[in-house]
Amino acid sequence: MILLGGLFMDKKLSDVSYLKALFYNKDLIEKIVYLNCDNDNKHTDIGLVFGGISQNYRLDRALELYKGGFIDKILLSGGIGKLSTEKHYTDVDYMISYLNSIGTSKDIFRDIIVENQSRDTNENIINSLKIVGKSAYSYTLISSDFHLRRCAGLFTYNLDKFDLPVVFNLCAATDGFTDINSWRNCKKSQLIIYKELLSLICHINSGKMYDEDLLDISPKVKSRILK
Repeated sequence: MILLGGLFMDKKLSDVSYLKALFYNKDLIEKIVYLNCDNDNKHTDIGLVFGGISQNYRLDRALELYKGGFIDKILLSGGIGKLSTEKHYTDVDYMISYLNSIGTSKDIFRDIIVENQSRDTNENIINSLKIVGKSAYSYTLISSDFHLRRCAGLFTYNLDKFDLPVVFNLCAATDGFTDINSWRNCKKSQLIIYKELLSLICHINSGKMYDEDLLDISPKVKSRILK
């Protein structure tokens, strides 16, 4: 059972009319999707950059953190997504191409780790944790601000699954399109946020996120966020 602001959602999530009513409440959607705990001003071992939409903005934020001394290494994560029509180039391929196009130095590339097999957010996390193992104890999760709640929830779940004593920061990369101040401006960006809401609900229902209340992240997640 999922809570909504402390109240049980007594309608089945397969109830189209119920979901439609929820989706029309944009203020409520913002409270559910956008996680207001961006705290990228603390040092961590690794900046994990999630591939996907607006990944160039995510890379720009990762480079800012790296050059500012807030992260020691950059981990690029992204294969060919499950919904991608591209069959030959991974998200990481595009990220590397972008870094080359802006003249990223060889010194920075020496501190870049690559994971190019993942097909979704959960696999981004699982594969990245397997690559890094116990050589890092703190991460900064770098993604679009609408994506951070799911990243934080799935990251916490997998840290428990692999029994890793790891904490993390959250860093929002805003693109002026899907961020909290822009997503209502066109149907395309609204569709992205609606899909994110569905993803959150599905992951909570499947047990891969600890959040029981859609309006509040789990205490387990909060305990992993670097203070």
